[in-house]
Amino acid sequence: MYPYCQYSVPGWSYYVHDKHDEARQAFLVWVADGKPRCGIAYQTIYKTKAAFKQTLRFCRRHEEQMKAYLLAKSHDDKNAKTFWGNVAKVSCKQESPAVADKPARRESMLKLLQFDVLIQLCRCCCVRNLRNPDKLSEKLNI
Repeated sequence: MYPYCQYSVPGWSYYVHDKHDEARQAFLVWVADGKPRCGIAYQTIYKTKAAFKQTLRFCRRHEEQMKAYLLAKSHDDKNAKTFWGNVAKVSCKQESPAVADKPARRESMLKLLQFDVLIQLCRCCCVRNLRNPDKLSEKLNI
């Protein structure tokens, strides 16, 4: 799992990457044909771009569920260090030096973080259609 920033989209590799490649190839063919306003090249770019945008919108709308699913998948690997590293990447919260000095505050922050992760895992279990990309394709009609 990669660090989260405003440009990263959870679920890109699973859902959007192939649609992006198809749209990119169609764009290059369209440009090579002289950017026609009608014809096969235009229809191809129109449809592939629409499918790409629809899939990207789906991933952005279900961003929290995608993150929770990736955390649950990381948890299933049974490697605590990797799991908590991924939790830290997703949460984007850094401890300030003043808080880290007090052990009681550190304990309460850890409990709060564990509670947040459990809530996300519960949300993930409720979202069954994200676990099967075939069901996503049927849902999007693509």
